[in-house]
Amino acid sequence: MDRTQFGKLLNEARLAKGVTVEALAEACDVSAAYMQKILSGKRGLELDLLLKICNNLTVSPQYLLQGDLCLPDGGEDLRPLVDRLTPHERRLFKELLKSIMKARD
Repeated sequence: MDRTQFGKLLNEARLAKGVTVEALAEACDVSAAYMQKILSGKRGLELDLLLKICNNLTVSPQYLLQGDLCLPDGGEDLRPLVDRLTPHERRLFKELLKSIMKARD
């Protein structure tokens, strides 16, 4: 995956959470200008920053690096179904699962 694809997935995750560039940058201890360069694919990032971003957006590094949903233990029977989904359908599926989990709490 190149930086542009990574930035696109990161931006989608940020928007899905309703987090501004400035708020994400502040939570990750970087400038908004630097975060914007990451989002646009103009800059790379170190592992520690990737983990801060993932923690703040509650997404997995695997999702941001591969555009893939991480299935929990015991969820591998879903893998063949998830693999057939388009990227848009995967995002919808992920949001559906989040809604279900939120309703359970």
